[in-house]
Amino acid sequence: MPPSPLPGDGLSRASRRRIVVRRGVVVGLLVISVLIFTSFFREGEGGFLHSIKNTAGSIAAPVQDAAVGAVQPLKDGWNWFAELRTARDERNRLRADNGALQSQLT
Repeated sequence: MPPSPLPGDGLSRASRRRIVVRRGVVVGLLVISVLIFTSFFREGEGGFLHSIKNTAGSIAAPVQDAAVGAVQPLKDGWNWFAELRTARDERNRLRADNGALQSQLT
C-alpha cells in the first residue's frame, strides 16, 4: 500500500490544490449527472430534457446512418469468413460421416 501524502512528501502546495480542484470537479459532475437523470425520468414525455434528447437524436441520426453504412461491408466480410469456416467444418464432418456409413454398408 503506498504511503499517504504527508507534508513534506514532495507535493507542492499548487499540486495539492490541483488535486483538490480535480476531485471537486468530479464530485460536482457526478452530482449534476444524478440530478439530471432523476429529473429526466420524473418528467413527462413532453418535458424539456426529453426535447433536448430528441433534438440531439435527430442531429446524430445522419452521422449514425453514415457510420453504419461505412462499417457494413466490413461486417459482411467478417460474417462471410465466419460462415466459410463453419461450412468447412460441416463439410469435413459430413465427409467423415459419409465415409463411416459407406464402410458400414460394405
